[in-house]
Amino acid sequence: MKARSALDWGVAVLNQSLSAQREAVGGIDWLAAGVAGFAAGAVMMVLELTWAASMGDVGPGRVTRLTAALVLGSEATLSEAASHFSVMIAVVALATHYALGILSGFALAWILAVMHRFGQFGVAEAVGAAFGAGIYLVNFHLLTSIAPWFAELRGWGTFILHIIFGLLTAVFYTLMSRRRRDSDSATGA
Repeated sequence: MKARSALDWGVAVLNQSLSAQREAVGGIDWLAAGVAGFAAGAVMMVLELTWAASMGDVGPGRVTRLTAALVLGSEATLSEAASHFSVMIAVVALATHYALGILSGFALAWILAVMHRFGQFGVAEAVGAAFGAGIYLVNFHLLTSIAPWFAELRGWGTFILHIIFGLLTAVFYTLMSRRRRDSDSATGA
């Protein structure tokens, strides 16, 4: 019983702290933003790997190696010697993918707050889709001078996946931040 009350107290303190933090940075719910980016990244990963396995010349293993190469370098992940499955490469690719998803959630939440469109579904969806298209253009056209292997993934399928990612991030963020804001209002936090 004491453990439960300590847990309840800890959750209340965390919620109060997060509410105060949200107020201090212009109403952005950073936790919801990070979770939204992570969740949309998970959906995107499943769609991307399914697309790569079924439609593209690039298989799911290749997509994983291309992503891990951002951190490990192209020599470590893209050579013929690295063509077999590697747990390390898979873990680095997952960590990179999810870290970028979370950072994208933060960026999109900030953009929505700056636009004063916090919590408005129609606008948030449009901004999210445009944000996803922007990520695609930056990753697969501008940053290919630094990571030229990413040019291999250019195409309509990848472009559409990024629009879906941005759209889902906006929807997830709007839903979660609205729910948390309503919960905070109801509890007086």
